[in-house]
Amino acid sequence: MKWTQQDLSGMTNAEIFDNDAKNYDIGGYRIRVGNVNWIENREKDLTHRLLAAMPDIAAEYGRDMVFAIVDHSYSSDEECDESYILYYGDKAKEVAEKAYGQSIEEGIIFIDRKISRKSDFIPDITEVINN
Repeated sequence: MKWTQQDLSGMTNAEIFDNDAKNYDIGGYRIRVGNVNWIENREKDLTHRLLAAMPDIAAEYGRDMVFAIVDHSYSSDEECDESYILYYGDKAKEVAEKAYGQSIEEGIIFIDRKISRKSDFIPDITEVINN
């Protein structure tokens, strides 16, 4: 499947995050989850740009935890090869690492497959939060 991706140049970090983001209330926590498709040659520093925006996004939307699922491919001619889970907020690291394993650096977990927000991420973090 060929990827299509909008040009991110000229967009603020928050605009990139909020382009496809939803709010959830899970186990007493207010959570915002963004989803971004990233093609390597178009935006090499995207994960760090999104991480930089997450504290302001948490404050703007009144969220306890903010996550971004960044689906990554090496070219627009390939399917998604991997995903990154970005996290911010009290307990976000604990929730993300219990669901997906150790961080590769502060705020970032690497997953060697595509993660769906609806089918994978929300059920996985709901299970962690509720147990």
